Amino acid sequence: MKVTAAIMAAGDSCRFNESTSQKVENKVFLALFGKPLVNYSIETFQNCEEIDKIYIVYNGRQKNWWEDWKTHYDYPKIRRFVEGGKTRQGSVKNLLNALDESDCDIILIHDGARPLVTREIIKRVISEAIKEGACVPVIPIFETIKKVRKDTISSTIPREEVAIAQTPQGFKYSILRAAYEKVKNVEMYTDDASIVESAGYEVKCVEGDMKNKKITIYDDLVYIKALLYLREKGFLVGR
Repeated sequence: MKVTAAIMAAGDSCRFNESTSQKVENKVFLALFGKPLVNYSIETFQNCEEIDKIYIVYNGRQKNWWEDWKTHYDYPKIRRFVEGGKTRQGSVKNLLNALDESDCDIILIHDGARPLVTREIIKRVISEAIKEGACVPVIPIFETIKKVRKDTISSTIPREEVAIAQTPQGFKYSILRAAYEKVKNVEMYTDDASIVESAGYEVKCVEGDMKNKKITIYDDLVYIKALLYLREKGFLVGR
C-alpha cells in the first residue's frame, strides 16, 4: 500500500485574526520554539514509516514564503507543493488532480494547524482506511450539548451520540476521488469525511487525541504552545 499525506496549509487565518490584534498572513507560519508551526506536523509525518510521500497544499498568494521556507528546511518525503483553491474543498480537488492514482492507494488529509498529531494516530487511521476505505479520528464530548435556534434551546443532544472529528482523515484514493466527483456543492461540507458520507460511503472512527487540537483562534495557540513546550522538555509522551 502506498500512502500519501497531504498537509493542508492554504488558508488565510481569518478567524485567528478576528480573535487577536496579532494579525498574521497564515497562522501556520508562526514561529514556535525556533521553527514554523507547520513544521511540527510535517516532521511527524516525515518520521512515520508508514508514510511514503508528503504533499503540501499552499495558498498561491503566499508562494514567496514557501519558496524561502524551502531554502531552510528539507524533508525528503515532500514530493510536491500544490497550489490550493479558493476554498478548502477546492484545495482538495487540486490535490486529487495532482496525485497519480497508480502511485497512491491511501491519502491522508491533515490540517497544517494541528501540530500535535502523533504517529500513533496516523498509524491507526492508515490501518482502518486500508481495511474499511474511509476513517476519521474522533474524541468524545463530555459537556452537555444543546441544539440552539434563535438564542433558544430547542433540544438536548445525547453526548454519547456525538464526537469531535479530527485529522488526519484517511481514505482510499479511489473513494475520495469518487466522492468529490459525485457530490454536488462540496463547499457546503465542513470536512472531507462528510463529503464521503454524502456520496454513500461508510466512514469508520478510530481513537483521536485531546492534544491533537487545531489552532483556530488565538486562545488555541496559547494552549498548543504550552503543550509543545512540555513535549520539547520531555514531559509529554507521544510524537
